[in-house]
Amino acid sequence: MPTHARLIRIFGGGKFITKRKTARVKKLFNPESYLVEDEMMKVGIIRCLAHSKKCPGTNCFKAIREKEGKFNQYDKVELVGFTTCGGCLLEDNQSLFDEVDLLVMRGAETIHLSSCLVIRCPYLEKIRELINKNYPKLNIVVETHTINPQVKKTHA
Repeated sequence: MPTHARLIRIFGGGKFITKRKTARVKKLFNPESYLVEDEMMKVGIIRCLAHSKKCPGTNCFKAIREKEGKFNQYDKVELVGFTTCGGCLLEDNQSLFDEVDLLVMRGAETIHLSSCLVIRCPYLEKIRELINKNYPKLNIVVETHTINPQVKKTHA
Protein backbone atom coordinates (compact mmCIF):
# COMPACT_ATOMS: atom_id res chain seq x y z
CA MET A 1 0.00 0.00 0.00
CA PRO A 2 1.49 3.39 -0.96
CA THR A 3 2.36 5.63 1.95
CA HIS A 4 -0.09 8.36 0.93
CA ALA A 5 -2.90 5.75 0.97
CA ARG A 6 -1.95 4.86 4.56
CA LEU A 7 -2.01 8.55 5.48
CA ILE A 8 -5.49 8.89 3.95
CA ARG A 9 -6.68 6.10 6.21
CA ILE A 10 -5.09 7.79 9.22
CA PHE A 11 -6.60 11.19 8.36
CA GLY A 12 -10.15 9.95 8.11
CA GLY A 13 -10.30 8.17 4.80
CA GLY A 14 -13.34 6.15 3.98
CA LYS A 15 -15.46 5.75 0.94
CA PHE A 16 -15.83 9.53 0.57
CA ILE A 17 -12.24 10.34 -0.42
CA THR A 18 -12.09 13.30 -2.75
CA LYS A 19 -9.32 14.17 -5.17
CA ARG A 20 -8.66 17.28 -3.11
CA LYS A 21 -8.22 15.32 0.13
CA THR A 22 -5.92 12.84 -1.61
CA ALA A 23 -3.86 15.69 -3.05
CA ARG A 24 -3.60 17.38 0.36
CA VAL A 25 -2.41 14.17 2.00
CA LYS A 26 0.13 13.63 -0.78
CA LYS A 27 1.31 17.19 -0.23
CA LEU A 28 1.72 16.52 3.49
CA PHE A 29 3.74 13.42 2.74
CA ASN A 30 5.82 15.00 -0.05
CA PRO A 31 6.84 18.53 1.01
CA GLU A 32 8.58 19.11 -2.35
CA SER A 33 5.17 19.15 -4.04
CA TYR A 34 3.78 22.64 -3.48
CA LEU A 35 1.23 22.51 -6.26
CA VAL A 36 -1.81 20.28 -6.26
CA GLU A 37 -1.81 18.27 -9.45
CA ASP A 38 -4.78 18.43 -11.80
CA GLU A 39 -6.68 20.75 -9.54
CA MET A 40 -8.34 23.79 -11.04
CA MET A 41 -8.36 26.86 -8.81
CA LYS A 42 -11.37 29.06 -9.49
CA VAL A 43 -10.29 32.67 -9.16
CA GLY A 44 -12.06 36.01 -9.22
CA ILE A 45 -10.26 39.32 -9.62
CA ILE A 46 -11.40 42.59 -8.08
CA ARG A 47 -9.82 45.69 -9.55
CA CYS A 48 -10.01 49.45 -9.07
CA LEU A 49 -13.17 51.00 -10.53
CA ALA A 50 -11.50 54.33 -11.30
CA HIS A 51 -8.52 52.65 -12.96
CA SER A 52 -10.70 50.28 -14.98
CA LYS A 53 -11.42 53.14 -17.39
CA LYS A 54 -7.70 53.23 -18.33
CA CYS A 55 -6.72 49.56 -18.05
CA PRO A 56 -8.37 46.61 -19.82
CA GLY A 57 -6.65 44.13 -17.47
CA THR A 58 -3.94 43.08 -19.92
CA ASN A 59 -1.26 42.49 -17.26
CA CYS A 60 -3.66 40.55 -15.02
CA PHE A 61 -4.67 38.26 -17.89
CA LYS A 62 -1.05 37.82 -18.93
CA ALA A 63 -0.13 36.84 -15.36
CA ILE A 64 -2.84 34.17 -15.37
CA ARG A 65 -1.89 32.85 -18.80
CA GLU A 66 1.85 32.69 -18.07
CA LYS A 67 1.54 31.75 -14.37
CA GLU A 68 3.44 34.83 -13.25
CA GLY A 69 3.15 36.96 -10.14
CA LYS A 70 0.74 35.59 -7.58
CA PHE A 71 -0.67 33.05 -10.06
CA ASN A 72 2.49 30.94 -9.99
CA GLN A 73 1.12 29.14 -6.91
CA TYR A 74 -1.61 27.39 -8.92
CA ASP A 75 -1.28 24.44 -11.25
CA LYS A 76 -4.36 25.40 -13.26
CA VAL A 77 -6.46 28.55 -13.01
CA GLU A 78 -10.00 29.20 -14.13
CA LEU A 79 -10.95 32.87 -14.09
CA VAL A 80 -14.61 32.98 -13.06
CA GLY A 81 -14.93 36.76 -12.98
CA PHE A 82 -13.15 40.06 -13.42
CA THR A 83 -14.95 42.90 -11.71
CA THR A 84 -14.42 46.18 -9.88
CA CYS A 85 -14.37 47.18 -6.23
CA GLY A 86 -17.55 49.22 -6.56
CA GLY A 87 -15.91 52.62 -6.12
CA CYS A 88 -13.99 54.66 -3.59
CA LEU A 89 -16.92 55.58 -1.39
CA LEU A 90 -16.73 52.63 0.99
CA GLU A 91 -19.47 54.00 3.21
CA ASP A 92 -21.71 51.94 0.95
CA ASN A 93 -20.14 48.49 1.30
CA GLN A 94 -23.09 46.90 -0.47
CA SER A 95 -21.60 47.48 -3.92
CA LEU A 96 -18.43 45.62 -2.89
CA PHE A 97 -20.51 42.78 -1.43
CA ASP A 98 -22.59 42.61 -4.62
CA GLU A 99 -19.43 42.16 -6.66
CA VAL A 100 -18.03 39.48 -4.33
CA ASP A 101 -21.42 37.71 -4.31
CA LEU A 102 -21.31 37.50 -8.10
CA LEU A 103 -17.84 35.95 -8.00
CA VAL A 104 -18.83 33.46 -5.31
CA MET A 105 -22.01 32.50 -7.21
CA ARG A 106 -19.81 31.69 -10.19
CA GLY A 107 -17.64 29.41 -8.05
CA ALA A 108 -14.71 31.59 -6.94
CA GLU A 109 -12.60 29.93 -4.24
CA THR A 110 -9.95 32.66 -4.21
CA ILE A 111 -10.25 36.41 -4.75
CA HIS A 112 -7.25 38.32 -6.03
CA LEU A 113 -7.16 42.03 -5.28
CA SER A 114 -5.52 43.39 -8.41
CA SER A 115 -2.20 45.15 -8.61
CA CYS A 116 -3.91 48.45 -9.46
CA LEU A 117 -5.62 48.29 -6.06
CA VAL A 118 -2.24 47.69 -4.41
CA ILE A 119 -0.77 50.77 -6.09
CA ARG A 120 -3.72 53.16 -6.00
CA CYS A 121 -6.23 52.25 -3.33
CA PRO A 122 -6.15 53.92 0.09
CA TYR A 123 -8.89 51.48 1.17
CA LEU A 124 -7.04 48.26 0.26
CA GLU A 125 -6.80 46.96 3.83
CA LYS A 126 -10.42 47.89 4.55
CA ILE A 127 -11.56 46.01 1.43
CA ARG A 128 -9.53 42.99 2.48
CA GLU A 129 -10.93 43.09 6.03
CA LEU A 130 -14.53 43.43 4.81
CA ILE A 131 -14.20 40.47 2.47
CA ASN A 132 -12.49 38.34 5.16
CA LYS A 133 -15.14 39.24 7.71
CA ASN A 134 -18.15 38.57 5.46
CA TYR A 135 -16.72 35.67 3.43
CA PRO A 136 -14.46 33.76 5.84
CA LYS A 137 -14.11 30.71 3.55
CA LEU A 138 -12.68 32.73 0.65
CA ASN A 139 -8.94 32.98 0.19
CA ILE A 140 -7.83 36.57 -0.37
CA VAL A 141 -4.62 37.20 -2.31
CA VAL A 142 -3.29 40.72 -2.61
CA GLU A 143 -1.85 41.44 -6.07
CA THR A 144 -2.20 39.79 -9.44
CA HIS A 145 1.01 40.53 -11.33
CA THR A 146 4.39 41.83 -10.26
CA ILE A 147 4.63 45.57 -10.25
CA ASN A 148 7.61 46.86 -12.20
CA PRO A 149 8.43 50.58 -12.63
CA GLN A 150 6.97 50.72 -16.14
CA VAL A 151 3.65 49.27 -14.92
CA LYS A 152 3.64 51.68 -11.96
CA LYS A 153 3.67 54.60 -14.41
CA THR A 154 0.62 53.27 -16.27
CA HIS A 155 -1.24 52.40 -13.04
CA ALA A 156 -0.61 55.68 -11.21
